[in-house]
Amino acid sequence: MVTTRKFEGDMIINCKRYTLLISLIAALTGCKKVTTSVSQYPMISSELGSGPWQVTTYEGKKILHETIALDGRSVAVRSESVYINNESKFVYRDGAPITTYDGKYIYWNVDGLLINRHLQVIPEDQVFIVDGKPMQRNTAILLRDYHK
Repeated sequence: MVTTRKFEGDMIINCKRYTLLISLIAALTGCKKVTTSVSQYPMISSELGSGPWQVTTYEGKKILHETIALDGRSVAVRSESVYINNESKFVYRDGAPITTYDGKYIYWNVDGLLINRHLQVIPEDQVFIVDGKPMQRNTAILLRDYHK
């Protein structure tokens, strides 16, 4: 009778180990961490020149950035052309940086994505305007040297 109890005890322990092992495998396969890397390398190389360059669509439409200014009781919407400097940072013509609503600079990386300094992707339609509407995502852009 002692051997039967020992066998049942071993069986219970083995079942617990088996259940624990199955649970661990299920948890690990269900929690597969997918990492996507965003490149920190800039789109603009130093060989291109000093810039800044005006940013347009391939159809030649200007890409704009809108800001809202509160002046007392009136609200003014200001649209300005978008430029990019030789650091791949989006700027206004005077070189002042274009920022997100929370004050982060916007860059153009080597993959053609808009990112901030924390390598977070910023959707184009949240920042830029084309023809009075939010810029469509993945719109191809062209750089134009406005000095010429």
